Amino acid sequence: MSDQLIVVLGAIGLIVLVLAVTAGRWARSRSARAMLHGLGLALVIAALWIMGFLALVLAWVRSTIHWVRITPLDRVRLIGVVVGALGVLLVLVGSAVSPVSRAEARQRRQQRRDRAQAGRPAADRRTADTTSGAAPRPLATTTTTAAAPGAPAAETSDEDAEIEEILRRRGIQ
Repeated sequence: MSDQLIVVLGAIGLIVLVLAVTAGRWARSRSARAMLHGLGLALVIAALWIMGFLALVLAWVRSTIHWVRITPLDRVRLIGVVVGALGVLLVLVGSAVSPVSRAEARQRRQQRRDRAQAGRPAADRRTADTTSGAAPRPLATTTTTAAAPGAPAAETSDEDAEIEEILRRRGIQ
């Protein structure tokens, strides 16, 4: 098969794959954003093919395959493969970990402040508060404690209640 035919078939295959995923995302969410992202990505692939960049990618893939075939897998390269695989594994595991919510982040910041305040002697805390010239910031009207992940908090601050009301009005739960 010629290189040009491989590039054309690869470009068509990638475009069809992107459009199929886009159709699935759009059918699930009816989101114009998903549709525009998918169409834009399909057009980028087509542009790369028109400019001849995909032919360069094919040449790079062939060169890489040739390098893998002729290069012996000695101890140094094996260590490199293991380190690379470990890196990919850590990225995948890191992607699976749930992000910190705003309430958890706020609670962690408050705990760090409390620990920092507890670490300083009482006389230093008083002098730092009086010499700073600025009034201490008031804490949130009510504090939340996370009983369990996913469980609703018993109390929320006024700001959180306002945000929740806006989300409820827009149909976001």
